[in-house]
Amino acid sequence: MNTKVLSVGVFRRHGYAHHWQGIRLGFDAIEGVDLVEQDYRLSVEADSTTNRANKPDDLAAREIRDIRPDVVLFCIQDAITDNMLAAAKDVGAFTAFWYCDIREPKPRDLSGRLDFLAMTNAGYREKYANAWNLGADRIVWLPQACLPRAEIADRDPDLGTDILFIGSWSHPDYHESRRRVLDGITNRFGTTFVTDRDQYNQGPRPTRATFYNMQSDQEKESLTRNLPALYASTRIAVGVSVPIAGYHSNRLFLATGHGACYVCNDFPGIEQLFDPTVEIMTFATKTLADGVAACLGQDPKTLRQIARAGFVRAQADHTYPVRIRELWECIQRRR
Repeated sequence: MNTKVLSVGVFRRHGYAHHWQGIRLGFDAIEGVDLVEQDYRLSVEADSTTNRANKPDDLAAREIRDIRPDVVLFCIQDAITDNMLAAAKDVGAFTAFWYCDIREPKPRDLSGRLDFLAMTNAGYREKYANAWNLGADRIVWLPQACLPRAEIADRDPDLGTDILFIGSWSHPDYHESRRRVLDGITNRFGTTFVTDRDQYNQGPRPTRATFYNMQSDQEKESLTRNLPALYASTRIAVGVSVPIAGYHSNRLFLATGHGACYVCNDFPGIEQLFDPTVEIMTFATKTLADGVAACLGQDPKTLRQIARAGFVRAQADHTYPVRIRELWECIQRRR
């Protein structure tokens, strides 16, 4: 009999995003697993329209009891409510959480309710073990990943730029260091800011840097469909993460997985994912903007060689089928 896994995320609302595509793709590759997806936020919205004086995720909790999964994999933190955990344990499910964020933990006793925690943020494992009363053996570092690709996309001259950044830079708690680096790049090279679909494909940029921060789901979906050409058409792609041990921006895998030459700030543990002298280029956060300028001064052939090496490594070791297999082995050892 196959093992039924319920993955709780935002699959239908953000089905275009690579992380949600990758989770589905990874489990589809595992024999003996039947994956069921629950879009938690859509379930909560549907429940709120009834105007009943109940918990906002009663519908989502009922879905767990109706589905009766063997394993519940939570992929967003707001779904780990007492109501949802109780429903999972009522049907005897093993509960796991793949946490891709850097928020400080709030004290909460999850012993006996959350069986396993995988974190992209290795530096906070001890904090979460203490705050959530979880044993250290129940928490592992599990980075995100990229979608499988056979080859790097063809370059599109209309999308070409010297420096590419895709993502957000406005959160007051998480993006301060990122914003400083992007400001440094803007001051040095000038930046074209693409924030809506009308700006998306307007031909060659008047500046050397192009930053994308698409707002609506429709705009993000359009951007995501064109990621292969965007990353293939830039000289370097930039990423900036809060410099915590083992924490990375998922652009690390988006960029390398699409064959871009990736330049980012250094953090402890990066060498476990990529060789920072061969497959990507890293600099201290304070000098990253200067590092970007130094990279652009290198021979274009050297940048292409680094991009190719990063692509080969990403596709060999960091695709979602590889990562979900690692996650599933961790879960199986603890069930």
